[in-house]
Amino acid sequence: MRLTGVSNRSLHYFSSPPPPPISPTLSRDHVPHVTIIRPVKGLEPELYECIASTFRQDYPADKLTIYLCVAEPDDPAYPVLKRIVKDFPQFDARVFVEAEDPLLHGADGHVNNLGPNPKIRNISRAYREAKGDIIWIIDCNVWIPRVTTGHMVDKLIGLGPDGQLVKPYKFVHQIPLVVDITPELGGRAPSDARIPCLSESWLQRLLKHGGGRLDEMFMSTTHAKFYSAINTVGVAPCIVGKSNMFRKSQLDTLTDPSQNPNLPQGRDHPTGIDYFSSYICEDHLIGDLLWRSKFPASPITASFWVILPFSPWIVCLSLLTLLAEFDGFARASGLCSWQHSLSPA
Repeated sequence: MRLTGVSNRSLHYFSSPPPPPISPTLSRDHVPHVTIIRPVKGLEPELYECIASTFRQDYPADKLTIYLCVAEPDDPAYPVLKRIVKDFPQFDARVFVEAEDPLLHGADGHVNNLGPNPKIRNISRAYREAKGDIIWIIDCNVWIPRVTTGHMVDKLIGLGPDGQLVKPYKFVHQIPLVVDITPELGGRAPSDARIPCLSESWLQRLLKHGGGRLDEMFMSTTHAKFYSAINTVGVAPCIVGKSNMFRKSQLDTLTDPSQNPNLPQGRDHPTGIDYFSSYICEDHLIGDLLWRSKFPASPITASFWVILPFSPWIVCLSLLTLLAEFDGFARASGLCSWQHSLSPA
């Protein structure tokens, strides 16, 4: 029965190419404006191509605002981002630097105006200055196909393959797939990982470079099955913050105590994405908040099957590094659960 279910679902989604998205073909006044926010830290493998894929979407360029965010101007990714913006002058694009955010620095700012969550602090200004209502946050190491924007907007606003109106969603996210790219494919390995693999024993290669392959295998098999199953059954939100789209107006409403009676009243708390600056696992908390809140004609969340983004993972990731990442994730998940139990939303 399990194999039959998997086969039927696979045939349903992948037996033929998906139809093209509808939203990019609407009249110009009706194409939804999308603000794409990409937080960046350091030189990820294929960083230029991953970020540049945002600018190569089959979506009207004047309906996209693209904000690239780094913490400091001396971040090694900063010149790459500036070059990308220069290479695509037809787009409304900008590089934001957290150290220059007037909310956090300068005469009228203060570093404690936001909590310690580094990702939220990184993208706060981009969110505050977003244009239009649709926000799409994509991690810097995610490459997206050309039709992804249109398909995700279709799902969010409720456009079927033939242009008919179907149910809209409050939150659209994607199943992350990992590709362990090699130096020959353009990956940038850590400084101690460029020793030719042929000069090492099988065990040395496994210990030094096997982490990336294990990560790829796990994310593309077990994790993908769990992720899609939980979201298909709909028993709880299961969100990975690699690529998430939602409406700014809805998140602003839900994080405003004057509009959400479930929030504690009388507290000086930021709204919107800044609301989550004192928490980790902000992706899960945002999805959970939207999950438990009702808006007219908006089902819960949509786990997007049609187009699957993949993220080129670190090259030659060692087993020890992978185990350290899993340990950090487990600790963060435990703290996230504890903090979420204290969350008023």
